[in-house]
Amino acid sequence: MPFEQLQQLKMVMFGPEHQITKVIHSCCQEKGIAIDNSIITSTLSTLLPLVEQGIGAAILPRLLLDYLKRDNISAVTLLDPTPSQDICILYRTDKFMGQAAKIFINELQSFIQSVMELSNRSLG
Repeated sequence: MPFEQLQQLKMVMFGPEHQITKVIHSCCQEKGIAIDNSIITSTLSTLLPLVEQGIGAAILPRLLLDYLKRDNISAVTLLDPTPSQDICILYRTDKFMGQAAKIFINELQSFIQSVMELSNRSLG
């Protein structure tokens, strides 16, 4: 879906302090458009039911939607631009890293990889 079509939708979004909202507003500035933020919420548990009830559309990471497996919500890819953001694990290389931290990093990487594989299968 072309990014500009967001102007035609009622939106349900997180507040301006949320990182995904900052990314979307940056894309809007790039395109010179404004979108209707009719409902603002601070929690995913509020946002998803509003979308499921047809009250508005939301912009969320595809991996999150694939992981949640919400059958009542369809995901479309935004084009020109396609919002994206890198997610990184940061740690100090000059400090000792305990076993718990190493296990956490490995588990997180494994989890993200499994969700990415699920997402790739669902895309065909």
